Amino acid sequence: MISIVVPYLSSSRYIDYLKLKLEENTSHDYELIEIVDEKDVYYAYNRGVYQAKYDSVVLMNDDMVPAPNWDMFFAPMIAPGVVVTGHVVEPDPGSVTRGKGFFSNIKYDCGRTIDEFDYEKFVEFAERYSKNQPDMSSGFGWYMPVGFHKSTFVSYPNLKKFPYPNDILLLDDILPSLGYRFGRANSLFYHFQSKSWK
Repeated sequence: MISIVVPYLSSSRYIDYLKLKLEENTSHDYELIEIVDEKDVYYAYNRGVYQAKYDSVVLMNDDMVPAPNWDMFFAPMIAPGVVVTGHVVEPDPGSVTRGKGFFSNIKYDCGRTIDEFDYEKFVEFAERYSKNQPDMSSGFGWYMPVGFHKSTFVSYPNLKKFPYPNDILLLDDILPSLGYRFGRANSLFYHFQSKSWK
């Protein structure tokens, strides 16, 4: 059983589609915690985690689409002191400096908006890509979605309103210094990169 936290603005064009695909593509029992119109997305994530009734908590953006059975490997990896991420597919992947190199998401364009999204194309790609990945591995993927065990969740620092990179501060600096382990599940998500938190 998992708690899925999704903050979004009431003007979101993506949330209904995310909820539909979560319902279709999630095999575990789950609760959906919706935090609506909270202007500080990091405060919204923190609030959602503390409202969660299950120990396994997944934070997700509203402009994401999970592939079928995304939770099959993602949920079992969540444990105290472990941070879980997956594989994110984007039309124009962002990249960050991490350690001695760069990390970038998977470049594959299935549509830049919900109106032009080709779901079947994404599912076909996800199935093909997943066959070449280990079910679970150590290491860190993108910042979202991210899974935590509620008992060892460390709050996002609320130093400034979004888009200050509080996720980078928490996941790249604070948690590693506290001895957290990082795992990456063979779970794919499409990200529209909508910047829905403008």
